[in-house]
Amino acid sequence: MKRENARRIELVAFVVNLLLCGWAHLLAARPSYVGGVLLPLLTGMAFVFAAFAFTAYAHYVEISFRDFCSEYLTPRRIFALLLFLLVCLPLGHLAKSGLWLTEPWMGLLYRWMLLILVAVQGLFLVRFYPWIPASAGMMEKDPHLAGVHRFPVAVLFAMGIVFLETNWISWKVLDHVAHVEDSIAQLFQAKIFSIGRWYLDPPPVPEAFRYPHVIMEDRWCAIYPPGFSLVLALGVLAGMPWIVNPVISTVTAAILYLYARKLYDRRTALLAVGLLCVSPFFLVMGSSMMNHPLALLVLLLLALSLEWAQSRAVMFLLAGFLAGYAFVTRPLTALGIGVPLVLFFCFEERKRWRFLLRGGLLFLVGLLPCIWLMVTANFKTTGDPFLSGYQKYFDSNPLGFGKKPWGEHPAGLISSHQVYHTPLLGIANWSINLNNANRDLLGWPIASLFPIAYLWIRSGRPDYRDRKMLWICVGLGIAYVFYYYQDICYGPRNVYECIPYALLLISRGLIQLWEDIGEFLRIPRKPLRILGWGFLTCMVAVMLCTTAPRLYDQYRRTYWRVTGELRSLVLKTDLGNAVVFVDPVLNYGNAFQLNPPDMKSGPLFAEDLGEDIREAVMAAYPDRPVYYVFEGFREAGRVVPRLADRPPGDDT
Repeated sequence: MKRENARRIELVAFVVNLLLCGWAHLLAARPSYVGGVLLPLLTGMAFVFAAFAFTAYAHYVEISFRDFCSEYLTPRRIFALLLFLLVCLPLGHLAKSGLWLTEPWMGLLYRWMLLILVAVQGLFLVRFYPWIPASAGMMEKDPHLAGVHRFPVAVLFAMGIVFLETNWISWKVLDHVAHVEDSIAQLFQAKIFSIGRWYLDPPPVPEAFRYPHVIMEDRWCAIYPPGFSLVLALGVLAGMPWIVNPVISTVTAAILYLYARKLYDRRTALLAVGLLCVSPFFLVMGSSMMNHPLALLVLLLLALSLEWAQSRAVMFLLAGFLAGYAFVTRPLTALGIGVPLVLFFCFEERKRWRFLLRGGLLFLVGLLPCIWLMVTANFKTTGDPFLSGYQKYFDSNPLGFGKKPWGEHPAGLISSHQVYHTPLLGIANWSINLNNANRDLLGWPIASLFPIAYLWIRSGRPDYRDRKMLWICVGLGIAYVFYYYQDICYGPRNVYECIPYALLLISRGLIQLWEDIGEFLRIPRKPLRILGWGFLTCMVAVMLCTTAPRLYDQYRRTYWRVTGELRSLVLKTDLGNAVVFVDPVLNYGNAFQLNPPDMKSGPLFAEDLGEDIREAVMAAYPDRPVYYVFEGFREAGRVVPRLADRPPGDDT
């Protein structure tokens, strides 16, 4: 009788919470005041029904509350659960904008909580109704987990998937152009490198060619370190700069497998690479012309080279070079991830102090070429080997606390806007990044970082390798607490380089979760594996139907007010050696990236800042034909350019 009553209570609570979960998703589809009020109420009701169901189950299996607390509610598990809830809560938005915890972030949290609650109830329900018979072979080892016979095929297949996906996004979504000011400036520097120079001489009329994050004084160059622009220059020379990051992302899939295989096992490695292939955050950034994918790859190679250096001292040379090149690509990110990697390696090899000393010397030797590159780049672009382009442009050190001026405005005006950075704001920035990563890293209907939380909650203290992966991510977070600027650009870009280590933890959590489900429900290994693949397939299908279209719609229009319309128009028209004036309505970023590397051969694109500037440019280039690009019409949220041989409104 007790068993039948427990079954009824569990079944009723599961059905009710399933209906509440569906209602919550319908309310969150169209955020409103009513939804903002009802969502927490629905979540509270679901917890009440779940409490009845869990009480019934505990009564059935005869577990007292004291035994439950002593066995499961350990301090470490409670801390891990609270930490996960803090990651999900939009505390950064609250600290920076003063907005209370409402939609969309609290709506996401309510839905995540409801889904997890319904999933747990479903497990207990299946426990009551064991449709799949128990099997003595449940814990047998999977014969496919050992060996390397399928390794090349699996990795090559994953690399092919990543290459096709990133190329498709680069083509169909991003129009093969750079959209963000950072990437446009680095593309400009890559063009300069492609002709064998460090900088260009300023043009005759600087105002017409000025662009953000580009220094234009006695030398004309981008403000960023040279690491990514040097690699991007290879794409410029090939006539396909947009293919550089897809190639980098493709190689990343293979390196992640090698690193995971060295650190964990084949199953974890394959799952991590599989998740990488379907991560919207990874694929979108890997399709752009930002410098983050290169920094991720170089730092992942650094992690792998340090693992190999345990048995091959010569790998310290490679590790030093990789650490240095990561620094000349993204300095703060290199410190945030590179320092924990090196510290963990030293801790692991602390008993071999002679080996560490010899390896440290080789590491420093490997650093020397990158130190030379950074010092030379600073000297060639700013005239001071110890002054970076970023510091010269903004007239400020971006790190630390206090007033952080934006510096000189790209249009030549002095901005009075200043940001007072504090440790609380730095932590708030990191909270915002984690919120977005929780949503878009995998794009699943449940929180992307939940498997990591489960890994901690289940064991209380994961093993050394898992703690190492976590501290690498924490190290990057600590570094960016000191950086005052934060934005969501192709996702939470300041945590992008943590993706490999986060995916390894997520893979570990998913494998452990699924093994626990199989043990709890006494499911044989083969059906359990089929159910696992079915679950992952469903999650990816939901991502393709929800997260992917949202990101596609966000980036395919005028992302950062830049589209591929002008590039397409120029490719269809033979402009020869013309000067093309671009209406500011179209955003000069559309045209600035189309200028030739030497600013001599091919059409030159200048911003149309009025008749005086226009006449000065035409006087500087007297033998060139003149064209004008201006707004033709607006379509689907974007401005479509039109090319003419006279300015708009001029009928003479």
